[in-house]
Amino acid sequence: MGFLNKKIHKLLILMSLDFLIFSSSVWLGICLRVGRWEFFFKQWKIMAIVGVLGVVIFLLGGVYKIVLRYLDERDIARILVSIAVTALAMSLVLFWYPFLVVGGMPRSVIVLFLLLSSFGVTGYRIVYVLGSSAPKTKYSKNKQLTSKRKQKVVIFGAGESGHNIMSSLRNSSEYQPVGFIDDNPIFQKRKVSELPIFSRENFLAFHEKSPVDIVLIAVPRASRQLKNEAISWARKIGVVVKSLPNYEDLTTGKVTIEEIQEVDIGDLLGRDKVEPSVDLMRKNITNKVVLVSGAGGSIGSELCRQIVKFKPKTLILFDNSEYALYQIEQSLHVNKKVLVGGFDNQLTEIIPVIGSVQNRECLQELFTEFTIDTICHAAAYKHVPLVEQNLSQGIRNNVLGTLTLAEVAQQHKVNSFILISTDKAVRPTNFMGASKRLAELALKALHNAEQGEDYYLSASKIQNNATTFSMVRFGNVLDSSGSVIPKFRKQIKQGGPLTITDKEITRFFMTIPEAAELVIQAGAMAEGGEVYLLDMGEPVKIDKLARNLIQLSGLSVKDEKNPNGDIAVTYTGLRPGEKLYEELLIAEDSSLATENKKIFKAVDSSLPWREYKQMLDALQSCLHEKNFENLIALMEKYVEGFAHKGNCEDITWRVKK
Repeated sequence: MGFLNKKIHKLLILMSLDFLIFSSSVWLGICLRVGRWEFFFKQWKIMAIVGVLGVVIFLLGGVYKIVLRYLDERDIARILVSIAVTALAMSLVLFWYPFLVVGGMPRSVIVLFLLLSSFGVTGYRIVYVLGSSAPKTKYSKNKQLTSKRKQKVVIFGAGESGHNIMSSLRNSSEYQPVGFIDDNPIFQKRKVSELPIFSRENFLAFHEKSPVDIVLIAVPRASRQLKNEAISWARKIGVVVKSLPNYEDLTTGKVTIEEIQEVDIGDLLGRDKVEPSVDLMRKNITNKVVLVSGAGGSIGSELCRQIVKFKPKTLILFDNSEYALYQIEQSLHVNKKVLVGGFDNQLTEIIPVIGSVQNRECLQELFTEFTIDTICHAAAYKHVPLVEQNLSQGIRNNVLGTLTLAEVAQQHKVNSFILISTDKAVRPTNFMGASKRLAELALKALHNAEQGEDYYLSASKIQNNATTFSMVRFGNVLDSSGSVIPKFRKQIKQGGPLTITDKEITRFFMTIPEAAELVIQAGAMAEGGEVYLLDMGEPVKIDKLARNLIQLSGLSVKDEKNPNGDIAVTYTGLRPGEKLYEELLIAEDSSLATENKKIFKAVDSSLPWREYKQMLDALQSCLHEKNFENLIALMEKYVEGFAHKGNCEDITWRVKK
């Protein structure tokens, strides 16, 4: 009832203002025509009649259904046409009932009425729009339809973001907006720029008569539950679902048609986004010199984007891929007006550096040139099948590279070092997971050594410099390079089938921004040697994820129940080293709470530096001798729960075991 009362209140105000303007325009028109002002009381009948006529015609013409804050040129055209109809009705009334006007009515008064009422009625509406907080957009005439049929789009959400994107859609040769869907009663049965606003129920009747192609989700600050409901609803009616970018771009009017994207699959995780602590995000970033290794990768590039928001003094982008480094460096510079800059007009210096974490000489030169405060170590070989076939390079990069970077960081008194690890490091069945667990143990061993153990690093004898080493362990990251989501989307575009290794396989998932935020916060909370992990909710079945993606694309799953479906799902069998289920903890019930209720601290075993150094020597010997059997035995001894599955072929060894 509150929404209804508010709606009626606004309608009455508009009708009253329009009545006064129409009536006043009649009086002013007569006065201007004859040059005298004594007709005000004599002509009250025609003034009242025209005022009522104007309001009635506005009601019949749908003028009062226009959402005033989103007024555009189409709405103004509708208002002007209604005013012209009012002027015509006024002429007919005077023709049939001339006695309503004392002394007669000059015909030029009709023209003056038309001009005055047009100026008054549209004028106050435009003033309201200019003074409102709604974002302003530039409008232009629709482009001519191309030979290709435009895709019909209904926008889910009739608020500011929906209005912004509607303007871009109208000027597109690819999309045609046909209406809005909004559950807010105050919007329903009204129009925005001549487009109707439906409830979900009312839209179904419209969709049956004139099927739409795309439902565009335009509620960026809505709860995950609301987004899930909207996505599920769109899937049921068989319509492709797409979404819009972040809220800041929407409200500042920066949305372009190119920014329409596939729906955020993160909305199907079944849990709300873990909100970061701003204080923790700033602690090791603001006014610091920060280095991100693997800066061009999926996690590394998002880390860079998150870090820059908190205004570091310098951000060093470190990667061995020239192209990936170029991409992230250009991205940060293009967006620096949004991402960079802070108090006292300070700008972040962004420095791209090509190099490998295995190259100690390169790292020494870099750390000598810059006094680095914080390191986020994201450089790693992460794809299980590739590391299985290139295990020597996987171990050298993931284990020895991590240790080399950590030793140089410790030597140069870096304050904080955060390693990005994986749930595959828990009881691994593959060399990628085992290598990441050995990388974790390397940092734990260095931490143990810092606590007073006499040890010798390969670079030099280093005194206790108290570098804080910490690790972050999380599951699969949605839409990261090589993950299942990009693969599935590519397979859908190719017509299928979607390939899954096993129907029962499950994984923990998190979004790329969540992963980056977790890394930064963990480094801020760390005291040394901790492994942090995120409360990732329940694991997700890959089979269910695949079927959801097919439906989100507006297609149906082809299976025994639906043999005429569009896309099939097939099962190829587990790959070498692949597990059905991943875990985040090595030992059950071995986690501790932190100041962030969604972040936990794992209680894992560690090795003293001397023992780890002995293991490291043995590991390098296995790699040098290309001894696969000894390598397996070494992993089984030092990596908890390691149980390698399947055959392994290191391409450079040319030996298959």
